[in-house]
Amino acid sequence: MVYIYSDYQVIYDDVGNPTYIAGIKVGDGTSYLIDMPFITDGMTATILAHITNTTVHLTDAEREFWNNKISCYLDTQDSENLILSKTDYILEGG
Repeated sequence: MVYIYSDYQVIYDDVGNPTYIAGIKVGDGTSYLIDMPFITDGMTATILAHITNTTVHLTDAEREFWNNKISCYLDTQDSENLILSKTDYILEGG
């Protein structure tokens, strides 16, 4: 579960107007939420680096293998006709 605290931190400007900073906790389903740490800036940077890493879960060879599969779609002229092709006519305009 992901828990978002809308008032994790409060920053006041010169006049005393509050700005609320959200904080996030990720629960594991077994621990008390109060015992779980908030996600910090360092954790956020690590998570974003992982998310934007395009090869960590899929190698270039695996990507090429999956991208070279047969595409399929319904014929635009006859919805009863399923087209299987190595060329994606919808995207490649064949």
